[in-house]
Amino acid sequence: MHDQVAQLPDRGRTIEEVVARALLIPGRHREFDVPRAMLAKAYAIDADLLAELLDAGLPHEGGGEELRLNSFDLENVTVELELNCPNWMLMKTLARAFDGELGKDSSSAYAFRTTGRCPEPGHSGECDFAPSAMLDANPGSGEVTWDSPLSFTRRVRLPEEEYWFDDTARALFEPVHRLTFHLLPHELSTDVGFARETGLADCRLASHVLLAETRDAGVEVRGASGLIMAAPFPLQHMWIEVRTADGWTAADPFFLRTLAGWRILDPRVWPEHRSPRRIYWPIDGAPAPEDIVLVTHRGERASSSSRIVNWQAQ
Repeated sequence: MHDQVAQLPDRGRTIEEVVARALLIPGRHREFDVPRAMLAKAYAIDADLLAELLDAGLPHEGGGEELRLNSFDLENVTVELELNCPNWMLMKTLARAFDGELGKDSSSAYAFRTTGRCPEPGHSGECDFAPSAMLDANPGSGEVTWDSPLSFTRRVRLPEEEYWFDDTARALFEPVHRLTFHLLPHELSTDVGFARETGLADCRLASHVLLAETRDAGVEVRGASGLIMAAPFPLQHMWIEVRTADGWTAADPFFLRTLAGWRILDPRVWPEHRSPRRIYWPIDGAPAPEDIVLVTHRGERASSSSRIVNWQAQ
């Protein structure tokens, strides 16, 4: 059963196909927030490629040096055309997370360092950072050691055993075969009707589609938000969990299928019915990735940065 791989879609890579997908996003959801001067450095889009994109109809505002484009359109262009820029490089690092050694046994648990940022620089008195209570309530969350007054390291242990979903659960995953990954504006990322109409979805919307289409399937499914332990920087993410004999087990058929289509993962090694629970850390109490709180400052949510500090197996 483990070597059965669903047929992957052909990936459209022409400029015309990429722009056609972008045009499925209604204009009311698009802000032109990226100036022309940022295109080469941030998105690896040179003048010739820009001209081709504009000729194909990529939405924009203004012209010449005053030209402005939409950040979501540009991020999708970089992924679909595999441009050598930070966004695509970040996606490619995920292969290391899925095929790495960390998390395979208790001796190589994740060491997860979080550094808080003071929300009120210059305030009276000392900063008072603390790990979020949200983390303390989650399975896998282990001991804490302080590295500085604003930085702490927490051990995180996730399930060591692999899990492969049976045919009953796998039947639930079929709706994602009709979807193509596309980074979406926030207001569209829960719009199941948009996904059904256009066939486009990001990870959050794909999770909502799966939840909507499996409510009456006789298998318990719920949404989950948390972190992919993608060294060195964990990534906020959303997926689904299926009730199994082991409890709630992570399933992410849409993203596994997407990464295989991008040739980042080998679908024979990571078919959509393999659970990524060894590297997915669900944060209970966070219905969406932006709701995750890792650190507080004087009892209030604070922004932070996180890093896996032992990403090479010890």
